[in-house]
Amino acid sequence: MKDDHGQIKGSMGEHLASAAFLYNGYQVYQQDNESGAADLLIEKNGKIQRIQVKAFYNKTFGKNSGRNPQTLACLERSGYSKSRTPVMRDIRDQVDYFAIVDTETAEVFLLPSEEANKSSINKNSVKGKRIYPK
Repeated sequence: MKDDHGQIKGSMGEHLASAAFLYNGYQVYQQDNESGAADLLIEKNGKIQRIQVKAFYNKTFGKNSGRNPQTLACLERSGYSKSRTPVMRDIRDQVDYFAIVDTETAEVFLLPSEEANKSSINKNSVKGKRIYPK
């Protein structure tokens, strides 16, 4: 199986987010398939939360890519309609939180899904929401 940069970055993000949740006293469960929007399930005090992990590399995201350098992550998930036409799907109603992970610094931010913009998360969205390191 061929790994590309996006898969490696995503895997790094999931592992760093898992470590941050464990550090904060959560039980962490990884999803075993790609069908759902949640990458992780976390549990603490009997309450289970669905987490979508979004990873970025701070030095390169936005630089020379045509993207806004303030944008940290895109929230819409690509998929296909019944007629196999590519579509972007809003996943905010399918998860409780977005874990935003800087794979360069290992910082992890936790943003409630209801606070997320429909299409992206920017640097102002995560101010004051860092869960690791404390």
